[in-house]
Amino acid sequence: FGQQLESGTKRVALAGCSFMRPVALEFRNRAPLFRVSGSVPFVQTGPEADYLLLCASDAAGTGESLYIADLKVGKEQKVTKKPIASLDISRSFYDLELGNVAVLRLAETTPAEIRIVLWAVIAEELSGICAKVVELTVEYVKTRKQFGVPVGGFQAVQHGGAADVHALE
Repeated sequence: FGQQLESGTKRVALAGCSFMRPVALEFRNRAPLFRVSGSVPFVQTGPEADYLLLCASDAAGTGESLYIADLKVGKEQKVTKKPIASLDISRSFYDLELGNVAVLRLAETTPAEIRIVLWAVIAEELSGICAKVVELTVEYVKTRKQFGVPVGGFQAVQHGGAADVHALE
């Protein structure tokens, strides 16, 4: 899962986490795989996401747990996405309505432990974004010419690129 996020082949949406309260959903079936229905407000990168990482009140109603749902599978599950207007034009936000969506409980944890997991997921995604930026930059400096030669041939550009690759690793 982490490798797919880092490589950029999969995207995850976060819900009910950090500054928001846990989402209250209707649970069916037994652990560890549940079916849930209900509203999930203010989800970042909703429609593009392959997975939904969700902090929700647990099925017993006794505390919070961390769940993951694969949003791209299951004919019996329904995910309705409603865009939310935001001042942040770099990201998209959505309200999700879940119907019979399969979720897997990852762990019963404290809110602090949930935040640690979420920060790790965010770090994986940011690492993938940075890797893509370096890849695009390398391609650009190979093709962009100045004084009749690719700018990637200039020592100052090479040093900057090496520093970026070192920082990424």
